[in-house]
Amino acid sequence: MVQDQTKTLPDFFLVGAMRAGSTYLYELLNSHPDIFLPSAKEVHYFDKVEEVNIEEYSKKFYEYNGQKVIGEATPNYMFLPYIPPLLGKHFPKAKIIMILRNPIKRAYSHYWWAVKGGRLETKTFHKALYLEENRLKEANRNGAVLLQKKSTMNRYSIF
Repeated sequence: MVQDQTKTLPDFFLVGAMRAGSTYLYELLNSHPDIFLPSAKEVHYFDKVEEVNIEEYSKKFYEYNGQKVIGEATPNYMFLPYIPPLLGKHFPKAKIIMILRNPIKRAYSHYWWAVKGGRLETKTFHKALYLEENRLKEANRNGAVLLQKKSTMNRYSIF
């Protein structure tokens, strides 16, 4: 089958909150024979580049094999205010699928993700909540910015 070389860019973008089910939705969509998603779930193109190069970006979809719909799943795109207009400019017909979760349940799930293996959190959930505001201030004093282009998440925050 000769594939349409012009059809190598997304028809939809899956964005959303961490610990909200984006991996599950990615796997469900990826199992459909008419939907193509890159094998690496999170492409992280638009949150990592200063200038958009559509030809370079299209190389992220090199495995495309003629499916009817192409998608990309990079949940962090939701947190960067410059990305929706950028997607609208380059992909005016593309849909944005946003996956959210009850914020309390999401924060608690994120807490336990951070606790696993002692990777980021060693305090109790209640203590971590109590410390949250000061942690954010400290992170910002140390150069971590919540909504900057190069770093989309503040690792000190469970929110």
